Order: sequence, then structure tokens, then C-alpha cells
Amino acid sequence: MNYCVIPKTVSFDGNILSLRKAEISKYKEEAEILKKRAEKLLLCEPYSVVYKKLVPPTNDPHDYMTMGTYWWPDPEKEDGLPYIRRDGSFNPDATDRNKYRSMAIEAYELAVSAYLFERDDFAEKALELIKIWHLNEETKMNPHAEFAQAIPGICTGRGIGLIDFRDSYRLFDATEILKAIGALDEKTYNDIKEWYIEFINWMITSEKGIFEDNYFNNHGVWYDVQILSAAIFTSRPELAKRVAMNAYRKRHKTQIMKDGCQPHELERTNAMSYSSMNLLGLALIAKMSYTLGYKEYIQIDKDDGVFLLEKAVEFLIPYAKDQSKFPYQQIKPGDFGADICEVLNILFCLTKDEKYQKLSTTLESPKYLNNLLRL
Repeated sequence: MNYCVIPKTVSFDGNILSLRKAEISKYKEEAEILKKRAEKLLLCEPYSVVYKKLVPPTNDPHDYMTMGTYWWPDPEKEDGLPYIRRDGSFNPDATDRNKYRSMAIEAYELAVSAYLFERDDFAEKALELIKIWHLNEETKMNPHAEFAQAIPGICTGRGIGLIDFRDSYRLFDATEILKAIGALDEKTYNDIKEWYIEFINWMITSEKGIFEDNYFNNHGVWYDVQILSAAIFTSRPELAKRVAMNAYRKRHKTQIMKDGCQPHELERTNAMSYSSMNLLGLALIAKMSYTLGYKEYIQIDKDDGVFLLEKAVEFLIPYAKDQSKFPYQQIKPGDFGADICEVLNILFCLTKDEKYQKLSTTLESPKYLNNLLRL
């Protein structure tokens, strides 16, 4: 394999990964942690849509199906139906929704590790994860999410289930890294792209996809992250431009207030978790849109007179440092530093203002994430 080629990554500049590789001796502690993580991943079983407890209405195990995260049997009904919602309380039976996310993140970590450490076995494992989920006849997923986040007794699937795929941009970056180093051939590369062309077509034309596109909170944001990154990955420039051109008005201006708060996320029972997660999505949209030539994402808003992404970070940082001061609900303890540090890294990449780097050092977040994976 050739570990000198700069990959044409989707969510970050591949030159940064090449630079990290050249400077890896500066990150000895982080490199050791990442290498050990990747070596553990070599032993992990692959994920597949067919390995699930739920049976979709089609009886086809290749159809993705998950259960709504916060929905529980009604204790006052003998059969528990219809399920009732308990926001912020995870039903342990809703575990299948994490499989795609785990596959995408692990493939990304393995691909980055393969590049940094010139390890063919890391690249081969990353490719195995991707092929088993998308391409192998026995285990591949059909490219739609009609039955995502179903609610027993209410519906067989919901548009908001598309957020299960919010880490697809990591999968695209992993694929481009593997392509650059020669770990996958042209046919496999094109087959992966074709799978996402079908999936993205379903997203933009299906009733559930259109519903998610019009959703007002983090669901709409992560829908745009998925469409924008997939459009870049599958070489659909007009679609990418359409999302980039509209997202600032449609997402940023409606979700970040002048003081930096995100009111739709602050309504949740885990308000800090949702605020930091939503902010990361908004920052990713800004990052990819900026590379397409849309500069308003890093400028002072002409109506509010503030840089919206910066104000949103400033709003959250004090509470990331001391969660006890957070004046909204957060019923589940969480580590918010990683998402906020990634946002700060994105702001630094876009503006070259070192204050964002300095701010990130004041937050608790794993160094291997900040220095080697958050590119």
C-alpha cells in the first residue's frame, strides 16, 4: 500500500492528515493510545444490519429497523401498547440503532490509524467493516431507512430515524483514505458510492426523508450533514451547493440565538448533550460549506451582529467546564468536551484564529481525539 498519497477526504482537508503523519513524533502519547485502540478493533466482530433483534414488516433482514430510543411499554397496559415516551431515558431494547454509528466511527479510526502508522492490517479491518455493512450479499443493508426508530403500537418507522446515520461523514472519510492508500480497488470504491447514491436518493425523495429535512432541531441539522457530505462523496456538486447555500438561513439562523443559546435543544431533558451535539452538526455544515465557497458561516451575522457559531460555543463552554452550573435539565451525566473541542478545531481551521485552539486546551477531552482524529 502507498501511505504517501494525500486522501481526498470529505469533512476535512486530507493535507492535515498528511501533516499529522509527518509530525507523529510530536504526539507520542496520543499515538500510542490510538494505536492500541486500533489493535483492539482488529479483534472486534463486524456489524451488520442482519444481526438485529427486530424483524421489519417486510420480513427482510437486510432492511434496517430500530426501535425509538426513548419509548417504553405503557405499564398501565397489559401488552404495553402503545409505547409511551420518556425523553432522555434510553430503552435498553433500542440497541440496534448504535450499530451503524459504531461501524462508521470504527472504520474511520482504523483508516486514520492505517495511514498514520502504515499498518495494512488496520486498513484491511476498516474495509471489512465497510463491505460487510454495505456490499456483501449475506450481510448488506438495503439502502433505505423506512423502518428506523419504530414505535411499537404506533408506527413501523419514523423520519427522525435518519439521525441514526449521522456519522456517515466519517464513513466517507474512511473510504477516501482507504482509496488513497490502495486498500480498496476501483470497483469496490464505486460500489460503495453507488450504495450511497441510492440511499441519498431515498433520503431526498421519500416521505420520511422530506419530513426530516423539514424538522426544526438537531434532526434537520444532521440531515443536512448527511446530504451535504454524501453529495460531496458521490460527486453531486449541484446537490452539495444547494444544501450549502440554504443551510445558514435554514439551520444556523433559526437555531442559534443572538446570545448563543440553542432553544430547541435546551427544551430537552438532556439539554447540554443535545446542544453540544447539535452545535457539532452546525459546525460541520459550516466547514463543508466553506470549502464550497460559502463564507457567511464564519462572518458576523448582518441581522444579529454576532458570529453565531462563536456565540454558541461561548454559551456552552462554562457549563462544559462545570456542569453543576448548567441551569437547564441534564438528567444523564455526559462528557461534552469532545464535541465542543471539535467545534473549536473547526473554527480554528476556518478562521485561523488561535484563540479557538487556546480555548480547546481549557476543556477536558482526550488528547488523541483532539490531535489525531479531529482533523
